Amino acid sequence: MSGTEIPIGTALVLCDQVIAEEGTHKKTLVGTFNNIKVSALPCTYPAMAVFASLTNGRGLTRVTLRCTTVGDSKLQFELPLDVAMPDPGHVSELVFNLRNVALTVSGIYCLELCAAEEPLLETRFSVQLSPP
Repeated sequence: MSGTEIPIGTALVLCDQVIAEEGTHKKTLVGTFNNIKVSALPCTYPAMAVFASLTNGRGLTRVTLRCTTVGDSKLQFELPLDVAMPDPGHVSELVFNLRNVALTVSGIYCLELCAAEEPLLETRFSVQLSPP
């Protein structure tokens, strides 16, 4: 981070899609969820989105969205993003559009948003095998 302020995370939501309204840039989160049922593992989940909101930053801030499995903390993926935060009162809304997400095991997965390697927010979702 180029500023001295530490960003504060205000939202981290997993959903099917985030729609940004033209003109106002207001966001609509479509199909929020925290549970995925699959017929077999490993599998590839075709699409999901993660909406995040941050405030209290200053300058160019590197944030990272990490996904790990709970229990063994195995890293599933990591996505860095540089975010311009003009002043501490500014709210930055981020959208991570994820495609072809590899789900390797059943259980709980953790999505964590970090800035300067410090965790800001966390949310979890479960992956379960559905009965045949």
